[in-house]
Amino acid sequence: MGFQSWLAFPMGVLLCCALQTSAIQQPASHNCTSNGQRISFSHSYKIDLPASSQIKLEADPLQHEGNSGVQLDPGEAEENEEQNIIFRHNIHVHTPKGDCETLPHIKGLLERMEKLEKEVAELREVCSPQKCCGGSQGVSHCSGHGTFFYETCSCKCAEGWEGSDCSRPTCPGHCTGHGRCDGGKCVCDEPYFGEDCSQQLCPENCSGNGICDTAKGVCQCYEEFIGEDCSEKRCPGDCSGNGFCDTGECYCHDGFFGLDCSQVLAPQNLQLLNSTENSLAVSWDQMIDVDSYLITYYPVGYETLVKQVHMPKEQLSYEIVGLCPGTTYNITLHHVKKGIASEPKYLEASTVLSALNAIWVMEEMEHSLEVEWENPPTDVDYYKLKFRSLVEMDEKEAVVPKSNDPKSRHIMTGLKPGTEYEVTVIPVKDNIEGKSSSVSGRTGVDSPTNVTTDRVTEDTATVSWNKVAAPIDRYMVRYTSADGDTKEIEVGSENDIITLLDLKPGMEYVIHIWAEKGPQKSKKASTRAVTEIDSPTELLPHQVTEDAITVSWNKVQASIDRYRVSYTSANGDVEEREVQKDQNVTTLAGLKPGMEYVIYIWAEKGEQQSKRASTEAVTEIDSPAHLVTDQVTEDTATISWNRVQAVIDRYMVNYTSVDGDTEEMEVGKNETTMTLTGLKPGTEYVIFLWAEKGTRQSKRLSTEAVTEMDSPKNLVFD
Repeated sequence: MGFQSWLAFPMGVLLCCALQTSAIQQPASHNCTSNGQRISFSHSYKIDLPASSQIKLEADPLQHEGNSGVQLDPGEAEENEEQNIIFRHNIHVHTPKGDCETLPHIKGLLERMEKLEKEVAELREVCSPQKCCGGSQGVSHCSGHGTFFYETCSCKCAEGWEGSDCSRPTCPGHCTGHGRCDGGKCVCDEPYFGEDCSQQLCPENCSGNGICDTAKGVCQCYEEFIGEDCSEKRCPGDCSGNGFCDTGECYCHDGFFGLDCSQVLAPQNLQLLNSTENSLAVSWDQMIDVDSYLITYYPVGYETLVKQVHMPKEQLSYEIVGLCPGTTYNITLHHVKKGIASEPKYLEASTVLSALNAIWVMEEMEHSLEVEWENPPTDVDYYKLKFRSLVEMDEKEAVVPKSNDPKSRHIMTGLKPGTEYEVTVIPVKDNIEGKSSSVSGRTGVDSPTNVTTDRVTEDTATVSWNKVAAPIDRYMVRYTSADGDTKEIEVGSENDIITLLDLKPGMEYVIHIWAEKGPQKSKKASTRAVTEIDSPTELLPHQVTEDAITVSWNKVQASIDRYRVSYTSANGDVEEREVQKDQNVTTLAGLKPGMEYVIYIWAEKGEQQSKRASTEAVTEIDSPAHLVTDQVTEDTATISWNRVQAVIDRYMVNYTSVDGDTEEMEVGKNETTMTLTGLKPGTEYVIFLWAEKGTRQSKRLSTEAVTEMDSPKNLVFD
């Protein structure tokens, strides 16, 4: 390659562009006594050479490895003088052979290098050790145990030395903060020890039962010991966290046991509660406080089909469902506490054979029940049928062969009426009973018998009957009148008689009675009754005279043909007469004066008669007739009269003078004449006469009489 092509790049010669920057900061005066003075040098060179250049850069053979370009040039430093800043530049540029068109550039570069060397020499003169930082020999040499920095006029001591001149030896690690340094040796605080106080004594030196970790001062106890100082004997497995340790022996918490308290107490009394075709119900006793229970189960002989179920601790029973009929299962129960399962409690139990698909009661009669059921899909030899009364619990049993039809049936006879029976059908195959199927049926309620009607009145009818044999809730009585009115009443089961009230008089009723048990009803028994015609009421006498009595009454409610009135006198005379049905008043005439009559009235319809209503009435006493006065004297007056027809007790005579004197006297009932005596002469009297019967009086009859004048007496002649 020619020299011209070697210089093809603008920068491709030994140095196409060399930039040198030299900055020298000198102190204001040459007296370098101030430690705060700083001198800095900065030299930059950039030389770009092509990869094909024949110019080579060689390292300074005098450069020492690891000295960062700082060298002590032999012969340039005075003896015992510390040379801290040394500049040494060795640039070797191999001039290529041949003609060089860029020779002027190279010459310029050499001139600039020579200038640089000159400036460096001047710097050496200015910044010698004797002229900087007061020229202190000790400090600048750092006692041979450090490096002096002119920028800070201070020493950076080597490891193990300290002080401004690095003349004092240091303690290892500054005693790690756990002691004090004395002459390069640490005086440690307790419990620390070692050259640098970095190690720590363990409590009781681990009691000889462990190794002391001096870095932490913690005992690493041997396997069988525990505690800060390894003085306590360790319990097996540290009691597994399920107890506390005392002198090497575990005291287990509730529910745990074993030398290391690692075992959980097993459950007890796992038992079968119920077995069906597809389920097994089990229960167990609560022994300890657990976290949960674990049940596993599988068909005997098929351990790979095991299944498990977790249950909360509150649950003490479980029904395993989805099982196969007629299969024996192995069931285990575990206590689970803190994730530890106890030893299992085992139980073997079998599901039952397939049950009947359905069973129902076909017909309920008073003394029999007919049941029917669907034959199961599996083969059976026969059926065992049991039936029992739920009241008396008397159970009977029958064997029923399997029908070739899809269904089998059986009629149970000799049952009690109105009684609920439980019927159970059990399929049997090879003398092994399958699951029973049950149904309840109630025989029909028997009907009341010997229903009769007696003691019928105008508005009531009493009905009686013989009680039914079945236990019932009530009797029901319904009665319907001929005009269509219907009523229904409930009668207590303990009764066998009832009186129907508020019936219509003279009305025919059809009466039905039956027994009930819940929704069940017996057949109806019936009878008929015709109420009596009601009696006329409020029979009262009106307008009583000496020979007539007018009576009135309230009409009856019943439909009638007529009324009939009968009246009987006190002396036994009887009269009877008919009154039209639409009348309620009649007058009895031709009666005897002063006579007591008993009057009866009743209603009639055909041959049917109502009860009689009665009243009593007494005709008025007739007055004495033809009262006359005769044979009147000065002091007497004789009166006479015709007797009354009525039966009386007496006659009464009352006479009153004009001047107001009154006298009254009784006269025998058989008398027809009487003389009034003790009268006043020449006086007018009013005389009254009447008849009496008990307290009753006839009308008064009156007359007048004037007594004669009396004659003068004791006539004397002088």
